[in-house]
Amino acid sequence: MSASEIKTGGGKAETHESMLLRVNGALAITNDIPDGATGKFFEFVITGDLRVDDTIYTHYGTPDKEPDGGAAEYPPHAYRNGAAFNEIRGVLYYSFSNTKLLPRGATDLVRTP
Repeated sequence: MSASEIKTGGGKAETHESMLLRVNGALAITNDIPDGATGKFFEFVITGDLRVDDTIYTHYGTPDKEPDGGAAEYPPHAYRNGAAFNEIRGVLYYSFSNTKLLPRGATDLVRTP
């Protein structure tokens, strides 16, 4: 399934809510802080305008401090604009006026080598 089909307002978004889906193709992070200065919500937007959220699997951003006690960077280096994926799997969810894909674990985020 393509990200654009299930993004907020996409043609298949509502009919696929709560389903486990696989989005594949040339995927990259296009917005690593989609909510701007309003806060750290640990989401990013991928090619096709689909949000990916950490509600089920916290893939970055926690704990708030690094092991050495320093502040954690946000967004982390591996999840900044341009980071590429071959596939992202997750449960499609709707919250705060956005359709979001919720990966279940590290294996749901298939990185481009």
